Amino acid sequence: MPETALAQVVVGLAVTQEGLPITHRVFPGSTVDVTTLEPMAEELRQRFGLHDAVLVADRGMFSADNVVALAESGQRYILALRSRQQTEVSWPWTWLSWLARPGRGT
Repeated sequence: MPETALAQVVVGLAVTQEGLPITHRVFPGSTVDVTTLEPMAEELRQRFGLHDAVLVADRGMFSADNVVALAESGQRYILALRSRQQTEVSWPWTWLSWLARPGRGT
């Protein structure tokens, strides 16, 4: 029996500190997770005027490009790292290097 491909849905969700939804966006199924962070951040700024939000992203959204873009914009953020990523990125902040070590937060 041939395997059937399962449909993929990529959803961006913004919530309050209490976990209440503010907005969401459904991206095409072919969208790579790492490319969804900036459009969601831009929507928060443009649509809601939220310039002091903290963006929290899982490991699939981490990329050096995202870190640079967030840092340059002054946006506050929390990004999860895969253990192997600690050697892929040159962290200028000592405490981030410490947090990126295996066993931290896992």
